[in-house]
Amino acid sequence: MENDLLSRWRTQYPELFKECFEVWLPQGWISIVEKRLPIIEAIRVRTGLSVEIAQIKEKFGGLRFYLDFIHESIYDEVSKLVDEMEKEAEKTCEYCGQNNDVTTSAAGGYWIRTRCADCLKRDREEVPA
Repeated sequence: MENDLLSRWRTQYPELFKECFEVWLPQGWISIVEKRLPIIEAIRVRTGLSVEIAQIKEKFGGLRFYLDFIHESIYDEVSKLVDEMEKEAEKTCEYCGQNNDVTTSAAGGYWIRTRCADCLKRDREEVPA
């Protein structure tokens, strides 16, 4: 089943997302990707070469952005943007999008999360002892 974010991006960027099978992003990281999708689309349009996104998700507390097919002559240019997104997510709270005092840690010993101090504190307060 397709989520709302994938549906929206597939409508905005049909060539980029035509083979994409999953977009699962925490709320705080959506803007990181949305800032760069128009740039990736512009590269595709300018060159007339293929760029296809297979999957975008959170994994092990980090942003993962997988390309399914990309023409080798634009690989470095698009990969630079992907690296920028992944690095920015490392410093951005996945819940609120704030980028001050952000840490990546195991939540409850199981899931690795990237959170600011306020969201981390709120999560700890919500977990029953």
